Amino acid sequence: MEAAKTSVAPSGITGYESVIDEVRRLYADGEADAALDLARSIHAPRPKAQLGLSLDAVPRVILDRAEVQKLPIDHRAGFLLAHIDGASSLGTILEVMDASGMMQSEATAIIESLLAFGAIEL
Repeated sequence: MEAAKTSVAPSGITGYESVIDEVRRLYADGEADAALDLARSIHAPRPKAQLGLSLDAVPRVILDRAEVQKLPIDHRAGFLLAHIDGASSLGTILEVMDASGMMQSEATAIIESLLAFGAIEL
């Protein structure tokens, strides 16, 4: 993860947190495709330990339904989002996703995208 924190994003901005800020800015400016492309560039499948996400963290949805429906997400992200209830830990949610056939790397990438879009917080 350290490499991602110090690398230069395709937009020319530096740092992982800056990339997330840029994704949010692009989305807010109505450039959803560019935001999605940039979000995809920061979450290549990798083990969860490198993501810096605690399995004990409890994600919660912070956007209302109308705002979530405007996000450029697919059915897999919607399925995962439906399991975020504000009480279940990230580890529990990942176990449910695994049982449903979603690879852990895919689920963590989706969680990272939802974080980047500001749809959820931990």
